[in-house]
Parts: sequence; structure tokens; C-alpha cells
Amino acid sequence: MIRIEVAVAAPLVQTLSYSFDPEKSGDPVGRRVLVPMGRQRVTGYVLGLLPEEDVSYKILPVIRFLDRKALFPENLVSFFRWIADYYHYPIGEVIRTALPGGLTSRNRKIIQLTPSGRKELVCWPLSNQAEPDWFALLLEKGELGSPLSKKLEADKQWRKLLANFLKQGLICYKDTLDEAKIGEKHERCFVLETAMELPESIEGKEGRKALAAVAKQEGREVLTIPLVRTLFHLSALSREQGQEAVAAKDLRRVYSGASKALLELEQRGLVRSVKRRIYRNPFGEALPFFEKPEMLSSEQEQVLDQILPAIKEHSFAPFLLHGVTGCGKTEVYLRAAELTLELGRDVLILVPEIALATQLEAHFVSRFGEKVVLLHSGLTPGQRFDQWSLAATGEGRVVIGARSAVFAPLADPGLIVVDEEHDSGFKQEDGLRYHGRDLAILRASYNKAVVLLGSGTPTITSYAKAMKGKFTLLSMKKRVGDRPLPQVSIVDLRKKEEKERGQAIGRKLQRELALNLEEGQQSILLLNRRGFSSIYLCRDCGEPVRCVHCHVSLTYHKRAAKLVCHYCGYVLKQNTVCGSCRSDQLIPVGFGTERIEQEIAGLFPEARVARIDSDTATDRRKFLSLLRKMHQREIDILIGTQMIAKGLDFPHVTLVGVVWADGGLSMPDFRAAERTYQLLSQVTGRAGRGDHPGRVIIQTLRPEHYAIQLAQAHDYEQLYEKEMGIRNNPLFPPYLRLVNVKISGTSEAEVQRAAGLAAELCRSSQKKKIEVLGPAPAPIDRIRDRFRWQVLLKGGHPSALHAACNNILENQSILARGDVRIAVDVDPESMM
Repeated sequence: MIRIEVAVAAPLVQTLSYSFDPEKSGDPVGRRVLVPMGRQRVTGYVLGLLPEEDVSYKILPVIRFLDRKALFPENLVSFFRWIADYYHYPIGEVIRTALPGGLTSRNRKIIQLTPSGRKELVCWPLSNQAEPDWFALLLEKGELGSPLSKKLEADKQWRKLLANFLKQGLICYKDTLDEAKIGEKHERCFVLETAMELPESIEGKEGRKALAAVAKQEGREVLTIPLVRTLFHLSALSREQGQEAVAAKDLRRVYSGASKALLELEQRGLVRSVKRRIYRNPFGEALPFFEKPEMLSSEQEQVLDQILPAIKEHSFAPFLLHGVTGCGKTEVYLRAAELTLELGRDVLILVPEIALATQLEAHFVSRFGEKVVLLHSGLTPGQRFDQWSLAATGEGRVVIGARSAVFAPLADPGLIVVDEEHDSGFKQEDGLRYHGRDLAILRASYNKAVVLLGSGTPTITSYAKAMKGKFTLLSMKKRVGDRPLPQVSIVDLRKKEEKERGQAIGRKLQRELALNLEEGQQSILLLNRRGFSSIYLCRDCGEPVRCVHCHVSLTYHKRAAKLVCHYCGYVLKQNTVCGSCRSDQLIPVGFGTERIEQEIAGLFPEARVARIDSDTATDRRKFLSLLRKMHQREIDILIGTQMIAKGLDFPHVTLVGVVWADGGLSMPDFRAAERTYQLLSQVTGRAGRGDHPGRVIIQTLRPEHYAIQLAQAHDYEQLYEKEMGIRNNPLFPPYLRLVNVKISGTSEAEVQRAAGLAAELCRSSQKKKIEVLGPAPAPIDRIRDRFRWQVLLKGGHPSALHAACNNILENQSILARGDVRIAVDVDPESMM
């Protein structure tokens, strides 16, 4: 027996050791195992072999291996260890986050009737209380499922009663194992096992004669016509498909009588059934095809002259590609990927959102075909598992996906591209709070690969690293075909003459939309708020309708006739009353994309209008259909949130209108101006990408703000200089690092207490090395019935920051009482 190191899928910081028989199990690294842990059985991940040595404790054996082959390559193990240390997260949970969902087996407790309970519990024992639904279910089934058992155990109303039942021996708790929900999908296939001569055709009169002749051949048992027909189709499909085994469904498709015939043919030994793995298709409808351009622009050639030699050198090389919108960054990615694949290495492409993955995958599939696999949350669990498996086996050589694709099981990535590297969507905001861009750089360094960060508006932090020489800066300042950047106009909404009361679309934007419709061109309108209106206000007392679980107002969605909390999903019907004064005089206030859609339909009834936001783009097929309609000019005006600002290429869009540019400037975040500039610059880049020049109208109440002025001038370098000056006093990144310690719980007093103790612990343990801000309530101080406080740590010494984090987590049992939870967010993106 050999010892192995296992990281269990549980909140356990250290790894465990188990034994296994190598002769029965093969190479264990990268595979899942079911292992005992205390009284439970849990899923673990094999990290490596341990040296043979005498230990003072008992080594338990692995119960069983859950995979025939490795789910991740050995070169990811050190990557996982670094992530666990840097983000202060258990390594088993790190790996579980990295792998496709549904692969974890867990022990669960269920409530079960004992033989004594079956006899005695024939009716509800409490005469003063109505019989609950769960009791009837317990009597009928003899047990309650794991989720219901857990719910009853946590419910004060039933906990005491269940304890009495247990004491009297009427019920017991039984451990059961929830098996992994996702696995390989297989289909039944058949292989021809006879050498008999079959007719070349069975069509017409001659074909029927040939079938009859084969059926009555001398020297063997007579076959019926359906049997011979099935053999014929099996042979024909095998030749046509170029493979020995033919799927039963393919046989049934060409001959409906094949099902019954195959059973008899197998019994006679004329065919043999086999099981073949199949892969669930994630692409849906056919993607548009993009031809490879014959010529590159001079700027594309210049940046490739630096990237391609670095790929050939097989060494770590980080590049920051700062290219204006429409400059042809995608073709640079494609040419770099071509060379990487020619050298026998793999390619990983990261995008911040599924919408961008959809756009890029069409380009990459056009160039690399079946080598391309997808990894993002828009896939079903089965599709995601299959795509992961294709990458793990080496059949998938190009992986495209959102931030979680950074964990793709590629054996030898030689090129990692992070498109739109500035986007905050690369940061995971719960659980393992990692940053996809930062892990992409780390993975490239581990694999001696080229990492290419691409953006028209890089983060200030990334650009500062390029200025210091940590990244090689590549610039593309011209659009493909020397097309001009759009002309940007700013509309001051403080001037009453600019728009009518109650309308969101100002007079100038209305005129430009009308002109664009008249010229047969397309327009885009951006408002970074979904729904119909952001607030539902009481006329009598002035209070907004709030979520009962979060400290936020509900957003009104007119089409669905409901009020929705965008943080917890709480829903109220439209015809509700004020929670403060019980008045039914409620009105929608403010604008969302749904309201803009209604306003545009009223202003331009002849226009074909569509809306794209997270309410309408959750379905991949619908999203692809909308993109296709936009490309085919079946939409005149497209309205959307920030989703439409990123990377989408619509050559017939000549007008972009920003309905309200100020929303992000009021956020309590030191990056507010930077993000406003990025959003405006990115959406500006959607205009004028075809044969006609573009123009942009930005509506704002703060026309003098530097972020808006510099977005109008397309001047990123000036924004960088401005932001670096502001962040120098007081100090903020890139001059130092941040850690946000988040404390939450259902009791505000306990949360405040824990936050105060955590802040004091940091101040006393890391004097002068770090600055501690807080404790203070989070800007949104209650979400999902949990109060939220935070302590912000600032410092130029990463070791001191991480020491403070370790100190907090090691003392968590003292700091946090009851259901209070403490989470550490290293390099936070959101302060909300």
C-alpha cells in the first residue's frame, strides 16, 4: 500500500494522507477519491504520492476512486496550493471551485423511522397543534430526504419534538451518501461481427431480391428480411462514418425496425454491442464563419513581431496590449494562437462575460474547428463536464471561457489571452474570491507561457506595471482600415432645454436617432440599469418599497408586473402597498432599460427595437439569435446595459447614445472615475466600425468631470496620469495593496462586535506595517437577512497583510460567535 496526499472538499486548511493499492488503481494524481473523514465519507482530490515512512497514526485506505482518468494535470497542483495560500481558502475547496459543478459526493443525514416508530407513530401525537406535511411524508415513506431533514433540524419549532422522538427510539438519523450528479454520457453502439456478403443496394425490385437471397443463403440459419435489412444499414453506416461502431440511434433513424432486430442479431452473434462515450454539444445553433484576412495592418504586424518570438522561446513573457476599440486585437490573438498550436502547445482565452465568449468563439471555431472547447457558466453541468474532459484528454487544445476557465485542465498552455483585462467581471465576489486576470498571469509563469492582456482601457494597476517594465507594453492606436474614432458630443442635462420633463431621451439624442433611422443605420443606447424603474415610491409618505431581506429598494419590472430585489431575488407583485404607511398610491421613479425601450417605442413606432441585459440574455440561444439579427440588420435600435459595451462588433452601428453617464461616479469606490471612463470609452467604440463614421451622444449631469471629458477626447494616457496623482494621497492601488475583511451575520450586534475585535487584532499585531480602516458597515449593510460590516487593510508589505489575514482566520472561533462569518477578500474589486 502507498500513501497519497489528499485535499478533501471541506473547509479544512491542511491536507490528509490515505493509502491505496497502486496495482488496482493506477496513477492517482488528479483523480477524485471517496475517503473516510471522521464519521463521514467525503470527496477528496489526490495531489501526489507521499514518501514511505513510519508514522505514529493509522493510515486509512481510500474507499474508492471516482474517476478512471485524471480530471486535472499534475502541473495544476502547485497552482492550486498557491491560490489556497494567497486567497486564504482551503485547498480542497479551491479544487472544488475549479472543477465542473456536480462532481462532489457528500455524506448527508436523513431522518428515518425505526421499527418501533412504525408501530407507535400511527397518528400525530400533539393534539394542540395541526399535523405538518412532513409528518405524513415520514409515515408514508419511512424516511425524510436530506434537505428536509436538515431544514427540520434547524427549525426551533420541530427540533425539540425530534429530540424526544429520538430519545424514545421512534426515529434514528442515518448517514447516506449523495453521489456526484454529473458524469460521462454514453450511447449504445453496434459492431458487425459477420463476414457475410451483403448487397450493395436494397432499393427497388432488385434490392428486394438481393435481400431475400442473403436471407436464404445455404450453410447457415435462415435470417428474416428485417434482420438482413438491419445488417445492411449497419454495414453502410459504418463505411459512411468511417468507424466500426455505429450508434443505435443512427440505425433507428434510417430503419425503424432496427431496435427489435438488433436484439436478435446480438443473440445470434452476428453483431456485438459496445458502449461509447459521447460529448454534449455546447454550441447550439451554427456559429457565423469568419474568413482569415489576407493582409494584416501595420500595427498588427508590429505587435506580432514582439509576441511570436516570445511564444517560440518557451518562456514566461507578460504583454499588455493597449489597443483602441476596432484596432484588430482579435486577429492578433488568432495569429498568436496559430503559432502556439503549431508548436504543440495549448491556448487559453479568458473573457469577462459569456456575451464576449459567444463573440470570440465564432472567430476561433472558424479558424480552429473542433480543437475549440468552451468553459463558462452558460453551459449545462453536463456540457461543462464534457468540455472539461475534452481539454483534460488533449482533444480540446483551445479553451475559451469566463474567469473560471483559468483552471482549464490543459497539459501545456503556451499562450494565455485575457481579453478586456480591465473588466471587474474577472473577480469572483463570493466563495473563493480570486481574480481571473491575476491567476492567468500566475499560470503563465508556472507554465513558461506568454500571457497577453488586451484592452482599449487597461486598469490603472496594469498600466502602472507596464510603465515599471513588469509587462511589455504594446500599443495599437489606429482602427483597422484607418477608420476614424467616433465623434463624441456631451449633452448637459442640467439645461432644461435639453430634454422634456419625464423623458430620458434628450432632444439632441432624439434628433440623431431619427436621422440614423432615416439613413438606414443602426443605433445603440446604453443605460447601466435594468428593469423599468429603479425605485417604486409611495406618493403619501415618500418611502420607496424595500426588500424585506436586504437594505435596498426594489426594482420595478413592468413587463413581468413585479418588483424584484437584484441582490437576493425577493419578488413582490406590482399591486402591493407601502410598507411604511400601507398606502396603495405607489409610482415608479427613475429609469431602467425596460423603460427606455418603452420610451423609444413611443418616439419611433416604426423602429425595430430590441433590449439586451441580464434579464433577456440569460438564454444562450436567445442571445445568439439577437446577435444574428443585429448583424443581419433586423434591429434598428439596440438598448442595453454594460453588456453591449464590451467587444461586440456591429459594423452598421453609427450612433451610440449614453442615456445617463453619471451612475458610476457616485459609487463609494476609489475606482469610480476609472470605471466610468472605461464604460464610456468601450461603448463609444461600438460606433463607426464599418464603412460609415460613428458619432456618440453622452447625456450627463456632470459634464465637467474629468472621466467624461477624457472619454470624449479618447485620451487614456491623460486619465492614467490624473488617477495616479489622485491615488498618491491618500495612497490606494497601484501604490499599495488592499484586503477587505468582510464580517456578516443575522445579529447586527454580534457582527459589529466581531468587526471591532478583528480591527483591533490587526492594529495590535501589525503596528506601522499596515493601515486599518474601520470597522464600518458595508455600503449595502444588509443582504439576504445578514448584516454586513467590513475592515479595510492597506499596506505596501504583502507579507504583513497576509500575516494579519492569517491572524484573523486563526482566531475566528474567538472573534465570531453564533452564525457570524468572516471572509477575507484579497485585492478587492468591489467595496459594496
